[in-house]
Amino acid sequence: RGGATATGGSAAGGDVGAEGGGVVQAASTPRIAAPEASQGESTRMGLLLLEALLALGLLVFIVWWVMFAGRRKGERRDDDA
Repeated sequence: RGGATATGGSAAGGDVGAEGGGVVQAASTPRIAAPEASQGESTRMGLLLLEALLALGLLVFIVWWVMFAGRRKGERRDDDA
């Protein structure tokens, strides 16, 4: 049979088997370092949570304001309709 190709198979098209026609490749090292946990990341997450809570509070306030704006004593009674 022929020598090994770049894809690891033999030149004759057969599978790499007991004959050992494959080329052994060295293990690759990771090129991007794993991010380290930092204090800044938790601070950013806290600010994001605070912003979301403020947006929710603003939404609730706007809905409340629109529902009861212009009405005396809040919600209208059924006999007023």
